[in-house]
Amino acid sequence: MTEVIRAIDVGYSWTKYVVEGATSGEIRCRAFPSIAPRASNRDLALDGRARRSTVQIAVDELVFEVGPD
Repeated sequence: MTEVIRAIDVGYSWTKYVVEGATSGEIRCRAFPSIAPRASNRDLALDGRARRSTVQIAVDELVFEVGPD
């Protein structure tokens, strides 16, 4: 199921967002700590099999890893 992000609030300590399910139309609120460490070239999967739920964001010459994990 694909979700659509409807709103984002990037706060000092928490990033909050609202998603709507594509099929049900159900609205859900989610949050994660507003921490953005520098991205690493290493695979940071916890057990070597699972992919972390993050994306890399470039800001000027620095790259940060952000997301729920």
